[in-house]
Amino acid sequence: MWSRWDMQDSPPDILITNYSMLNIMLMRTIDDPIFAHTRDWLAESPENIFHLVVDELHTYRGTPGTEVAYLLRALLDRLGLQPNSNKLRIISSSASLDSGSSGLEYLEQFFGRDRRRFSVIGGAGYTVQPNPSGATSLAQFSNELAAFAQRVSSGGISSLQSATMSLASSVNLTNLSKSAEEILNDFLIHINAPEIIRSTCSINQQLTPKTHIELAADLFGGTSNLLAEQAVDGLLTALSHARSITGTAPLPMRVHIMFRNLQGLWICTNPQCNQVAPRGTIIPAGKIHYIPTLTCQCGSRVLELLYCEPCGEIYFGGYRRETGNPNEWYLSPDHPNLEAAPDLVSMERDYERFAVFWPASNNLQPATPSWTQKTDGTPPRTPGIGRVWQRAIFDPADGRIELGGGQGIPGYLYYVPVIHGANPPDEPSGREAFPSICARCDADWRRREKIKSPIRTQRTGFQKIAQVLSDGLLRDLSEPPLSTDRKLVVFSDSRQDAAKLSAGMRFSHYRDALRQAVMAALTQQSEAPTSL
Repeated sequence: MWSRWDMQDSPPDILITNYSMLNIMLMRTIDDPIFAHTRDWLAESPENIFHLVVDELHTYRGTPGTEVAYLLRALLDRLGLQPNSNKLRIISSSASLDSGSSGLEYLEQFFGRDRRRFSVIGGAGYTVQPNPSGATSLAQFSNELAAFAQRVSSGGISSLQSATMSLASSVNLTNLSKSAEEILNDFLIHINAPEIIRSTCSINQQLTPKTHIELAADLFGGTSNLLAEQAVDGLLTALSHARSITGTAPLPMRVHIMFRNLQGLWICTNPQCNQVAPRGTIIPAGKIHYIPTLTCQCGSRVLELLYCEPCGEIYFGGYRRETGNPNEWYLSPDHPNLEAAPDLVSMERDYERFAVFWPASNNLQPATPSWTQKTDGTPPRTPGIGRVWQRAIFDPADGRIELGGGQGIPGYLYYVPVIHGANPPDEPSGREAFPSICARCDADWRRREKIKSPIRTQRTGFQKIAQVLSDGLLRDLSEPPLSTDRKLVVFSDSRQDAAKLSAGMRFSHYRDALRQAVMAALTQQSEAPTSL
């Protein structure tokens, strides 16, 4: 059934839904027949058992998990079932549920069912019996495995058979009438590779992931670094293609590529920072930091690094904290009151919480010291709210910024006087965190529809970085010796991000492909005609 109205008229035997829709169903009277018919069906016979299936159980944790647990209790109560009823069967899947007492305790708390009624069934996996005559070390095959990797890499999938024959001859395998995949399986079992890798990647009987470099050092440590890495490449290539006569792999593998999206850049505010090498040009800042930190190793305050998109001028950005004195604030890279205001964890920036400072060296002055600006939604005849670049002094020792002059780094603070007055406006006008005019190049973005400030952060967009990574991975997966039919699935734990990725990545990829086509056409048009 594809229609909810059909299900309301004739409740289905199997209902697939999410917890949000289930919650709505429990509240709507139009869905009452579904629960009433199910309750009557359960009462008809002791053999009628209700099955509750929960997928991705490990995702239900914390406050959201508690809400889902209570929702399931409301469902069972609606059906007239007790959590320990024999007419209830619970099945769930999880990628990380502990099979010990902690896992059973979680199941009992989540479902409200006695933990003794649960059985955690782990994956059986594949077992390979060690070959007593096999090799006890893989280092003696480093040259053969490295040569195998080079042959397959240069020749592609078509060279797999010949490369496999050469590899098998190195250990005197006799039965070479099989497929390349089966010969590779026999070779790996013969040299005891699955068991050696399992042992290498086990700590206290727990499998521990290792990087390509770590495997090279542990398995082929006696050889040169380059040869060891090539040998690991050959070993992983063989494991990827090897299959037994029944089609199972000798050692199923899972490979992860870790990439951390750039959340921004932070910079020491001290131009005399002693943590950087001597520079050929004057830069009004010190060492760059890739994670937010309060102070640099030189002892100076670290703030977020901002820049002007048109001209590249740098700015400092920081969250405000009152000092007790008027026209003076402490600035920090993180919001100073996260525990008291959990709604600020998202770090949304507005003028009252976030300040932008321009460290103007060499007596530079703003090209446009003051301007007025209106915000979308304000009445047409409402006068614009004034903004100014206010002269200020920043102290890198404690992160204190003060309007006017004094000792410290001279510059200008983005300042909206009306916000600091006795009667600040109620509307959002004037509370934009970033100025619409660059103090250095005078770029004016007030009339832009969406992004109204040339001052930007160093953060890379989630959708764009996902598109770039996906494009690169798909190109690598489609190159020989891999199949050109490989698929790539992009997913997100956030439904909102997933929805944005679904539409945004496709559109962005189309625009990038169109740009490349236009540039290629323009380049070809600009070339002079060639003579035959």
